Amino acid sequence: MSKLSKNYILLNTSMKNFMTDLLKQVLIFGSKALLVAVLVFIIGGILINKFTESQTQNKENMVVFGEASEEVVPDEANIIFGIEIYGNNPTEMQNSATTKINNATEKLKSIGIKEEQIKTQQFEFRNLYDYEEKSKEYKLVLNVSFQVYFKKIDQDKEIISKSINKVFESGLNKITGLHYIVSKEKELTQNLKEKAIENAKKEKEFIEKNSGVKLGKIKRIYFNSDNQYPIPIRGLGGYEMKVNDSTSNLVVPDVNINQGTQKITQKVNIEYEIE
Repeated sequence: MSKLSKNYILLNTSMKNFMTDLLKQVLIFGSKALLVAVLVFIIGGILINKFTESQTQNKENMVVFGEASEEVVPDEANIIFGIEIYGNNPTEMQNSATTKINNATEKLKSIGIKEEQIKTQQFEFRNLYDYEEKSKEYKLVLNVSFQVYFKKIDQDKEIISKSINKVFESGLNKITGLHYIVSKEKELTQNLKEKAIENAKKEKEFIEKNSGVKLGKIKRIYFNSDNQYPIPIRGLGGYEMKVNDSTSNLVVPDVNINQGTQKITQKVNIEYEIE
């Protein structure tokens, strides 16, 4: 092989090596540049996000109020009757309470109250320390009560009135409340929430129109109610009516039942960002 051919082969090999090294350097540099670009992109995104959050947090907020209410007539009721007995002999106390409770139940059934309307509410024995007695001894107190449910007040007013007298005729000595119920309160409450939100939206529009303030994104919504319930009847002259054998047979006029009205109210507070 001639000297010229050998030089050509060496030059060609050198060029190949050079190009290979150059390509490797380019690839290495390109990879590093790409990595740097990706890192810059990620860090930039994080910084922009943080800046946006900071700007959002620094925005002032305004709370807009809305309210809706409706007067309704309660259509259901329940009344709780009971007896409270003091003594030292649990067996005698229980026998006395059971006899009077059973007697009261039968009298209620006699005026049209059904078995499924009556529900035992409480049966409790407990010790009672008598601080007023010199002996300072413990006594027992027995509380027994049951609830009577009336599904339609308008149809049951006369029965409710009679039931109060019937239980006292039986020797019971407690009425812990006549409670009125709106059977569709949940449905009414949901409708009032929707109306309250609509009223709040109208308030928002009014504020924007008359103040020049622009309200943007909703931050939070919270509801509260201010419902007014009819005051329960608590006994016939007090929270408890003590009845003894000498007065349990007295004839007492029937109590007039009037459920009145109940105001159901829903209030909403909507917090907006001020743009």
